[in-house]
Amino acid sequence: MTSVDRGLEAPPANCPDAAAASSGTISRMFLTVAEAAARLGMTTSWIYERTRRKAIPHRKLGKFVRFTEEDLQAIADAAATGALQ
Repeated sequence: MTSVDRGLEAPPANCPDAAAASSGTISRMFLTVAEAAARLGMTTSWIYERTRRKAIPHRKLGKFVRFTEEDLQAIADAAATGALQ
């Protein structure tokens, strides 16, 4: 079975999203918990605990927790001012 058979057709080359998809931009729009923890220098358990308490900005995509660059910046800013516990 090919990707076309499964409905995973690539966007047309003239589609604006085609360049973004091929460059990996879309996949980098959201960071995983592990990626966010590594970027912030924290453990994944610290990240999960704060997301459970809604103490840090994050996104829920179904059952998955994800972060944007803006979320990470807000977390770093809050930590720098002592607003995080």
